Amino acid sequence: MKKNFLPLLIAEFWLQKNILKVLFCNSVRKNSKKFISKSTIPHLISSNVLKIELKFTPDVSEQLKISQLFETFENLLNKLEQKIHLLKDLKNNLTKKMFTDLSSDFPSIRFKGFSQPWKTEQISDLFQTYKNKNSNNLKLISYSVSNKLGFVSQKQLFKKGGKAIFANKDNSQIITKNSFAFNPSRIQVGSLALYKNSMLGLISPMYEIFKLKKDYNSDYFLIWFKT
Repeated sequence: MKKNFLPLLIAEFWLQKNILKVLFCNSVRKNSKKFISKSTIPHLISSNVLKIELKFTPDVSEQLKISQLFETFENLLNKLEQKIHLLKDLKNNLTKKMFTDLSSDFPSIRFKGFSQPWKTEQISDLFQTYKNKNSNNLKLISYSVSNKLGFVSQKQLFKKGGKAIFANKDNSQIITKNSFAFNPSRIQVGSLALYKNSMLGLISPMYEIFKLKKDYNSDYFLIWFKT
């Protein structure tokens, strides 16, 4: 066995111990920076691994308590991930069965008490688009649309709000409650969301905005768009 492999084997053994998993997540990452080469591709050579210093409790009883605590966290997280996976599968199955396409007037699964056939309407009969330019340069919160988070304020999405937070907003669009918005250039990744805030907001002029013409449930149609 080559000598250089020994530190790596020791490191692998350490990683199998719960208490040292915690240390590797914090201390080692910080303390190993000075040993990482500053070449084009940064790397840590095996001979330097044994030079890394660790700060830890020498009391084995304390080590045991800490390791048991984090092992409990790991077990709980694993169980939660399993439940989340099952819930996602259930959601996907129900989505397929509680919505129907143009080939049928009846979904496979319905709530008790509902038996009327579903209707077919063109999008132009259901929704209306609008553009409400912020001509008066109102100081409203600016939003972006995320395909996972929906409407997110630019202060949250970008560091210090991004450059646009200091820009003139008279070209932005004003969006009202229960309006949908999407970026046409990113529609393939599902960047469509429903604005549910009572206060007016601002979004980029590149977004398309539309809302229901009739007194239907906007949340229902958001789910419909995502099926």
